[in-house]
Amino acid sequence: PYDHHINTYIKSPNKLITSIVRGLIPIASDTENYREIAEYLDITGILANSPKEMTQKIQQLNYEEDFKKYKMKLCAERLMMKFSPINVSNIFLSRI
Repeated sequence: PYDHHINTYIKSPNKLITSIVRGLIPIASDTENYREIAEYLDITGILANSPKEMTQKIQQLNYEEDFKKYKMKLCAERLMMKFSPINVSNIFLSRI
């Protein structure tokens, strides 16, 4: 996350969101957009601040335990509600 490339700073959370909704446990770099989603879902433990930390998190990942620990099913449900077409449309309409 500290490579100082523009993509680090404007990274879209789309891959993170898609991974969670599809039932995966993502390990993501601790960048602004990823942190915002991780904090919203209370899963900041998936974030890594360095390549070494990311490697450690990947090696220590236990899918079954971590799926329960991070309540990934609930996270997916919350994201599907937040980004549902109806909810996004309502937000859009309220702003225009």
